[in-house]
Amino acid sequence: MDKPKEIATPAEGAEARTSDDRLIDLEKALREKEDLYLRALADLDNYRKRVDREMKEVERRTKKALLLDLLEVVDNLERAIGTEGKHVLSVKEGVRAIHRQVLDILKRYGVVQLKSLGKGFDPHYHEAAGTIESEAFPSGTVGVELRKGYLMEEDLLRPSRVLIVK
Repeated sequence: MDKPKEIATPAEGAEARTSDDRLIDLEKALREKEDLYLRALADLDNYRKRVDREMKEVERRTKKALLLDLLEVVDNLERAIGTEGKHVLSVKEGVRAIHRQVLDILKRYGVVQLKSLGKGFDPHYHEAAGTIESEAFPSGTVGVELRKGYLMEEDLLRPSRVLIVK
């Protein structure tokens, strides 16, 4: 005799389809959660990078403000060193020591003086205060440096104020 065929009852078929459908729904939900997770990680990474850039910018601006103030002190010390008179020798030596100390501080912060005298005028590094006639330097070069310019690392901190040879 032939064996009777097994017939799936509607309850068994519905149960099988429901399990497959549930598995597909769970896989879809897992992919969506994984996508959300990866997006959140990328957002966090972008946030960290932005905060790092902003912190460096704040540090740079703060350092620049401090150094601009110190440069005013350097200017005044250089004027005092240039004074002449009877009893200024000991004062002059003290001021020179302070001047060297301030320049050392500036150097530790990455600040260096621009060398402008005799160099070609460059509006990126020089601020023209006027012109002079000179046989010592060719036309278009810096003949007199009225105020020294400074670089902070690769950024111009302050341009040199100069007189340009006609």
